[in-house]
Amino acid sequence: MFLPAGMLKAMTTIDRYILRLFGKVLLVCFGSLAGLYIVLETFNNLEEFLELGEKGGGLVKVLQGYFAPRIFSLFDRTSSLLALLAAIFTLTWLQKTNELTAIMAGGISRFRVVKPLIIAAVTVSVLAVINREVVIPQYGKKLVRNAQSWDGSKSEINPQYDYQTEVFMSGGHLLPNEQIIAEPAFRVPSSRLGNLVAKTAVYQRANENHPAGYLFQKVIEPKELDQLGSIYRGEQLLVALPSDTSWLEKGEAFLPSEVDVNQLEVGDAMQQYQTTPNLIAQIRNPGLDYGPSLRRIAHTRLLQPFLDLSLFLIGVPLVVSRGDKSLFVAAGACLGVLVLYFGITFLAMHLGDSGILRPYRAAIFPLLVFAPWAAWVLPRLNR
Repeated sequence: MFLPAGMLKAMTTIDRYILRLFGKVLLVCFGSLAGLYIVLETFNNLEEFLELGEKGGGLVKVLQGYFAPRIFSLFDRTSSLLALLAAIFTLTWLQKTNELTAIMAGGISRFRVVKPLIIAAVTVSVLAVINREVVIPQYGKKLVRNAQSWDGSKSEINPQYDYQTEVFMSGGHLLPNEQIIAEPAFRVPSSRLGNLVAKTAVYQRANENHPAGYLFQKVIEPKELDQLGSIYRGEQLLVALPSDTSWLEKGEAFLPSEVDVNQLEVGDAMQQYQTTPNLIAQIRNPGLDYGPSLRRIAHTRLLQPFLDLSLFLIGVPLVVSRGDKSLFVAAGACLGVLVLYFGITFLAMHLGDSGILRPYRAAIFPLLVFAPWAAWVLPRLNR
């Protein structure tokens, strides 16, 4: 475990021994889980990896680039579970070898034995926050892409509705590296235009001629495009057409939008890999509306470390206070707590995403269940 030097000096030999056991179990559990995931994923996509290896400098390089971000993501998803399992197996080992009995015979309370494990759990939670907010967002696009779309040359399109312009965006497929939609088919809320279909649509950033949006090239529908004037809704420009837009050529059209190719590629899947400030920015984007789920995710991010610690403080006393030396009994108690934990969090997620609960209430609901439980269970360590 990585702890400040001053904290390590203040710890006793027993504390350091317990932390070493915790660290070993944590690494073994995570290494086993990560290894199993890598083996299964590799064999399921072996043909795609071999093809990518021929194009991208070898199989090892491709596997390294593919799995490195996913290992960080796996740690994010399992950090609270791993911390609890490592603590439970550490304490069970101490009980099984009668080391815990010897420690307590020296006048050391159960809470004092558990104290370094609580510090370790807090450290794991902090590492998970850093991983979630700093490391994982750098690999968001790689985590969304699978083996079939890994190189970014071609990807499926996730149809999106632009809530600012009320345009429904769809098409054949994406060329993410070139910021192009192949065979775009946009439905525009205008009786004069209807569907806007073309060979390609290139996403362009805002400049002196136009705002951010899509440049449609070789327009197929509507056929009378060059005879139509630009489409407005009130003062809002929906589609710029060449008849009254000097920088457009015949057969071209421009549709302003804040929904870029990246958002059409990843859809809602990118939410979980963004930083909390970016999630808030997505909520404030007038062209997008992910509904209550995005708001719930943002609230949950802020409360997740406290929820992880509550789970830890519930699970550990259940094992220590029993004084049972059986790994199977400890695993059973841990499993029961985890089933309840994931059941309640899933229920809260469903209630929040369906609009039954307000997003912030759905995020805080599991904490209102587990935090009081942890506060009640923890003092029972010494009984």
